[in-house]
Amino acid sequence: MRVAFPTPATFDDIRGGGERYALNLARGVARASAGTVEVEVVAPGNQSFRRAVDDGVWLRSCRVEPSVVPFGSAVSWELIEAVVEADLIHMHQVFTLLGEAVVLAARIFGRPVCVTDHGGWHSTAGRERGLLDLADAVVAYSRFGAAALATSQPVTIVEGGVDTRFFSPGKTELPREHVLFVGRILPHKGVDLLVRACPRELRLVIAGTVIDPEYLEEVERLARGRSVTFVLNGSDEQIRDLYRGALAVAAPSVYIDFKGRFHAHPELMGLTMLEGMACAAPAVCLRTGALPEYVEQGVTGFVAEDESGLAECLSQLAADPVTNRRMGIAARERVCADWDLEVAGGRLLDLYRQLVIN
Repeated sequence: MRVAFPTPATFDDIRGGGERYALNLARGVARASAGTVEVEVVAPGNQSFRRAVDDGVWLRSCRVEPSVVPFGSAVSWELIEAVVEADLIHMHQVFTLLGEAVVLAARIFGRPVCVTDHGGWHSTAGRERGLLDLADAVVAYSRFGAAALATSQPVTIVEGGVDTRFFSPGKTELPREHVLFVGRILPHKGVDLLVRACPRELRLVIAGTVIDPEYLEEVERLARGRSVTFVLNGSDEQIRDLYRGALAVAAPSVYIDFKGRFHAHPELMGLTMLEGMACAAPAVCLRTGALPEYVEQGVTGFVAEDESGLAECLSQLAADPVTNRRMGIAARERVCADWDLEVAGGRLLDLYRQLVIN
């Protein structure tokens, strides 16, 4: 079976979990299939190429003119042709112009099509006109995310998708000396709240990609006089080392950001939090979006209710290395058992086979 994973994210623009997710699941599906399924991640780009990235996994870039267009708006015949060559299509980031085109093409060419929303709706036409009802299957990665989808279709929840082979504690245990945030530096990520909440005696590391320069300036202003280090645009290996040395991986996302703006769907899963847990770092999050679905209170980490609660949880983990280590081990075990990319890939593979057979 050949499966296409169209995504609007170009391969040189992997900014966060939404973009990483498709490639992770492609690897998971291919591994779970034991060589019986090939997955091709298809995306727009400045040039056309196709290259293998893992056993049974390909990246295919389709040239789009003009090369610089708003995210999710790049569509070409080459993209559509690449997608409909597959036996089954799983569209990632469905609420985009590309997502709308792919779903319609799948219906026209008679291909089974699954869709997943990664948040950040870039086109409202499909959402307002029942695009999800045209799909054969709707896939979400949390109960919170599923509840946000307006569709008459049943929603299949497939949790996780973490590469636990890469994100691991390592052979030599590192001293856990800092609180860590990893993610896009955007207002709804609550990085400003984390800077305020982090006890002054603890070192805070903020790692990620700057999407909103004005917000970065606000965070940097709050960080003055505190022990805060910024690691911008770090490599996967750098991020993994930071996870391995973290006494906690923090996910402080908020519904209301520092300017009072409301975000209805700030976190549909929290992939970077799960990557940190896979490296045996306990998780500390706010009760926001889907984050509490992935943290077992007092076992794999803590779910805090507000800024002061977040500060208390971080202090507790820093003051008790034994509990910290126990929670970190439990966090890794949970990710490996339930949210590894091969586990998630196997669940998707079962769904794909049902759709192709039917």
